[in-house]
Amino acid sequence: MSRKYLKQTTIIFRLLLIFSLWLFSSNMYSQAGLCESSEPFCTSDVYTFPASTNTSSQPGPDYGCLSTQPNPAWYHMRIGVSGDINIYMESSPLVDIDFICWGPFTDPYTPCTAQLTGDKIVDCSYSGNPTEDCYIPSGLVGEYYILLITNYSNQPCDITFQKTSGTGETDCGIVTPPISNNGPLCEGDTLKLYADFVAGATYSWTGPVSFSSTQQNPIILNSTLANAGYYYLEITEGGNTSPPDSTLVEISAVPDISITIDVNDTICSNELVTFTGNDISGTTITSWDWDFGDGNSAANQIVSHYYTGGYYNCVLIATNDGGCSDTASMFIKVSDELSVTAGSDDTICQGAPYDFANSIILPDTTNCDSVLWVTNGIGTFDNPGLIHPTYFPDVNETGDLEMSLIAYGYYPCGNDTSTMILTIDSVPTGSFTYIPVDTCCVD
Repeated sequence: MSRKYLKQTTIIFRLLLIFSLWLFSSNMYSQAGLCESSEPFCTSDVYTFPASTNTSSQPGPDYGCLSTQPNPAWYHMRIGVSGDINIYMESSPLVDIDFICWGPFTDPYTPCTAQLTGDKIVDCSYSGNPTEDCYIPSGLVGEYYILLITNYSNQPCDITFQKTSGTGETDCGIVTPPISNNGPLCEGDTLKLYADFVAGATYSWTGPVSFSSTQQNPIILNSTLANAGYYYLEITEGGNTSPPDSTLVEISAVPDISITIDVNDTICSNELVTFTGNDISGTTITSWDWDFGDGNSAANQIVSHYYTGGYYNCVLIATNDGGCSDTASMFIKVSDELSVTAGSDDTICQGAPYDFANSIILPDTTNCDSVLWVTNGIGTFDNPGLIHPTYFPDVNETGDLEMSLIAYGYYPCGNDTSTMILTIDSVPTGSFTYIPVDTCCVD
C-alpha cells in the first residue's frame, strides 16, 4: 500500500470520525476574542464555533510561528488526568486556519498580561492547510494550557476542534456558569455582575482594586474608572472548584461641561449671540446638542443664534466617546429694542396747553429707564419719566415746533427717537373804526 494511499485513508478516517462525533455530541460554542475572556475546553466534547472575520488579535504575546493572528478565538483547558493530549482542528468549508498553544500555567487568565512568552510555547502551526493538530505532551493534573485558533483565510467558516488521541484529559467536572455585567457604564453608575444560578454552589468573585465577593450577583455602587477591567468568578460545588471565567467591565469618564457666550451684558432682541460649549474634564466629545429654549436647536460645539425679546433657558447636552453625557444650562434674558411714537403732527392755538396723552406711545417699562422731550433740538420742556406730559407754550409763542421724544433704555439695546410737528397758530386780534357824523341844530 502506497504512502499516498495511507495518507488519503487517514484523512478520510479523520473526516468520518469528526462527522460521527459531531453528529452525536457537537455543540455550537462561542469564541472569545481576548485571552482574558478565553472559553474553557473540555476533552469530552466536540467544539464548533463560527469563526469571526475582519478582526485582529491583541498585542503583547509571543505568537511564535504566527506572523499574523487574524480573527482570534481563545480557549483554555485545565488538566484533569495526566498524559498527552492531541487536539485536531478543521474548518468548514475548507479554508486556511492556524493555531498556537502556551503552557503550563497555574491559572488561565493571569498569563494573558505578560506570561505568553516564547519559552511557554507548547505547539504552533502556520501551514496553509484547513486542518491542524495541536500536541500537548505530558500534561499534569491542575496545569492550565491556553490555545489560540485563528481564521487566517478571513473567510466565513465554522471551525471544529476536539481531542483525538492521548491519555490526558481536561477537568470538566464543574464548569463556571455564564457570567456578564450591565456595562458599558459611566462614572457614578451602579455596576452589576451577573452569574447563572447553580444549585448547591458557592461563588467567589475577584476583580480590580482588590474587589471580592461571595454573592451570586454582586453590585458596586457609584462606580469609578478604577472599577473597570476584568472580573473573575469561580464556583465550588461538592468540594470541586471550577476554572475561573471572566467578564470585562467598561466604565467611561463623564464629561464636565459649561456654556460661555460672546456678550457681557443683557442680550438684545435680534442680536446674534454666539454660544460655546466647553468640556472642563478634557474627554473626547462626540456630540453637542443645544436647545435654545425657543423651539430651535443646533448640534455643534460653537453655535450662533438670534433671540426675540423674552426669557429663555438654553440647555446643552454633551456626549463623549464613552457614551457618557453631561448637561449645562444658561438663563437668558433678551430685551426688546426700545420703540416710541411721538404722535401725529397737530395744531394748537397760541397760549393753549397741549396734552400729549392722546398721541404718544411709550416703550415697555421693563426696558425703558426714562423719556425726554426736546423742542427744536435745543432744549427740553419736561423730564416726566414715563408720565404723559402736557406742553404749555409761551403766550407769545407761534409757528412750527419740532417736538422730539427720546427714550433711554436700562440695557444697551439702543435708544429711540420719534418726532412730530406741533403748529401754534396765533390768536386773531379784533379792531374797529368809526366815522363821526356832524349834526346840525335848526332853530
